[in-house]
Formats: sequence, C-alpha cells, structure tokens
Amino acid sequence: MESVIIKADMTETGITEPESIAPVIFVELLGRNGRVKQRVRVDRFPATIGTAYSNDVILDDQYLAPCEARIELNEQGEPVLLDVDSVNGIVKWGSKQRVSEVSLTSGDQVRVGHTDLRFMFLNHPMAAPVVIRAGVFDVLLLGKKPPFLLLLFVVSLIVMGVNGYLSQTSTQSSREWMVGLISMVLGSLIVAGMWAAGTRLVSHEFRFFQHLAVLSVILIIVELVGVSTGYIGFIYSPGNALETVEMVLYAALAIVWLFIHLCVVSRRSMVTKFTISFLLAGALSGMVQMQSYFSESEEIGELAFSTQIRPHGSTGIPFVTIDQLFTDAQALKAQVDADVKRLD
Repeated sequence: MESVIIKADMTETGITEPESIAPVIFVELLGRNGRVKQRVRVDRFPATIGTAYSNDVILDDQYLAPCEARIELNEQGEPVLLDVDSVNGIVKWGSKQRVSEVSLTSGDQVRVGHTDLRFMFLNHPMAAPVVIRAGVFDVLLLGKKPPFLLLLFVVSLIVMGVNGYLSQTSTQSSREWMVGLISMVLGSLIVAGMWAAGTRLVSHEFRFFQHLAVLSVILIIVELVGVSTGYIGFIYSPGNALETVEMVLYAALAIVWLFIHLCVVSRRSMVTKFTISFLLAGALSGMVQMQSYFSESEEIGELAFSTQIRPHGSTGIPFVTIDQLFTDAQALKAQVDADVKRLD
C-alpha cells in the first residue's frame, strides 16, 4: 500500500520522532450501475464524511447527517471507518446489518444513507486494458461507406414497394402508390433518426446511415417473412400453427435488433444484453398479441385476406381430366337449375 510519509519534530526533547506512515485512500462515489461518479483523495487523517461543507468528503444525500462517518487510523496505522452521528448507520457491502466500525481494505464498499462508497488504495491491482475488437455490427455495417448503406435502404424500398403493389386487392392509382412509397421513406428516415439520436445520447456517436442500414435489413427480412408465411398459409392452410411460427420469427427478429443496438451503446456483459433484449422483445410481442386479441371482435363477419393471391404449386392442385371437368360442370349446372325450379 503506497503511503504518505509524515515527519514530526519533538522540539521539547530535541529528538526527532521516527517517520510514521499514513495511507492514501481514494473514496469513490458509485452510481446505481456501479460506475464511479466521483473520486476524492484522502491523505490526512482523521477525515470526515457527511453533508456539511466542513467535511473532507461532501455528499449530497438527504438521508445522511452533517457528519456521518470518520476515517481514522488505528494503533497499527490501518484505516478504519467509524460511525459518528448517523441516523441510518453504515451497511457493509454484502450484508444488511448496520455496523459502527469497518476495518478498511482496498476495494471495500459500504452504503451510507442511499449512497454507495468504495475505498481504494494506491496499490490496488488494476485489470488489464480491454482490446477494442470489431463486433458483428462493426464488421457488417460500421465499416461500410454511406453509398453502400444507402443502397441497402433503396433495396428495402424496392422490396416493400413491389410487395405492396402485388398485395393490393383493389384498383389503385399511380398517385396513391407513390404516396404510400413516400410515406414508407419518411417513416424509415424518422425511425432511423430517432434511433440514432438515442444512441448519440448514450455513446456520443450519431451513426445515422448505419442505423438506417440496420433498419433497412430488418424491413427486408420482415417482408420476406410475411411473403413466405402468406404463401405457405395460402397453399397448405396450416391454421394457427403458422401464426405461431410467424410470431416467433418476428420476436426473434426483435431480439436481434435490440441485441445489436445494446452491443453498440452498452458496456454490459453479453448475457445481460441478451437478457434485456429477450425481455423487451417478449413484452413487445405480448402487447401485439393483446392488441390482436381485442381487435378480433371487430373483424368478425368481415372478409379479411391480407395474403397475396398467387398461383398454386403443382403439388397443391389436384389433377383432373378434361372429361371429368365437363362432367362436374354439367352436374353442377343441373343442380343449380333444380334449385332454381324448386325456389320458383
């Protein structure tokens, strides 16, 4: 433990007192996420902690006394934290019991009031620096030039525009189609801008084109998933099973989206990032399912068909001969004529 050497002269006896060693302590004020908000160097003892301006370490906490605690040296010259005039006491990290005295070692953490304090010595071992490595997001998108990122956006607009044109079930003018396409462009730019602005507040990097490219890739995947599930549902009619698969795919896509975002703006562990992404995606999926459930009553009795009308594959159409086709048509005509006569 590095120390400060203090010399004291005994003028009455003419003898110089042996050099005493006082430790140097850094009192760290921790935030809720465990990051250091403030450091105060303490090299003179006793040192006081509290809300009063006369203290060596001044804290802004309404649950603390003017002089909450004091750091002193015991007979062995080791630092000790003492409760002076606290109301809520001192709680050592990992314990819920209040204590009146804590023998300090480097890295010890206590709570006073609603404030977390950590005591670090000069010789505290430090972790090796982390090497900056390019993640998946950096390799795929951050290193690309804006023209390439804009090309992804243009491709997503083409995919959405063509799919929207093929999906229409009524006559639509070119002007209405262009209005819909422009709305998609503006909506994508607004979402990417808001996402980039949120990232700017956390990581101090705007990265608008990168966020726009990520959003474009997600929109392309959403369109492909919608087309694929619609085609399968139209041919094979699997029922609710297909809706469940589609919901799982969209939830997985939301997890990937949120996970990529957290990898860029957060320093938390990969497990924590994935857990947060999973919970948020689950909450969003639950909200969508609730909205779909409560809106089902409004759609009863209405013809709702959002899937593109596409030809059957060869395996989906039963084979009949021409003669069988005419025979079935004549039988159907005879049945219709009989029903008409009966009604008359």
